[in-house]
Amino acid sequence: MKTLWALEPFHQDIKKVKKMHNLIQQFLDSRSELEVGYIATGAENELALAFDVPVEERFTLYPLNLIKKILKKAKIRIENTNVFVEYFDTLSTTKAVDRLLSHAKKANCDLIVVSSHTRHGIKRLILGSFAETIIHRSGKNVLVVNPNTNFSKKISNIFYSSD
Repeated sequence: MKTLWALEPFHQDIKKVKKMHNLIQQFLDSRSELEVGYIATGAENELALAFDVPVEERFTLYPLNLIKKILKKAKIRIENTNVFVEYFDTLSTTKAVDRLLSHAKKANCDLIVVSSHTRHGIKRLILGSFAETIIHRSGKNVLVVNPNTNFSKKISNIFYSSD
């Protein structure tokens, strides 16, 4: 099952990244079916305020290298061609989601995996929810996982709700 893992390169815990990868692997027939990607936008403070990074690398090479470091630390082997960062000049969560969905469609992905940090209150109101937006706008299957979830080593049952 071709899978796109939307992995933002900031605030990641290596153990949680490993757990997420172990979960995703259960849906894959081969390692080459996994793509890891991130849509970089000006709405990301860690990018917009990274003044120590050259402007031409701030929204492309910088987050790409961060993702590669995270995957390496988590001992996740993935081809460099299956890791991407795409800069999209927007402050809109919805437009960033649409850009990720466009990539998933072009790559013929069957599943999109995202983390949800379960923001609430004013943060959610102001920032919106990438995970919630992708659920509403995707024509593909979406797996939303809270990174604090503890998974069994082998999934045997999946509850799939649909309207």
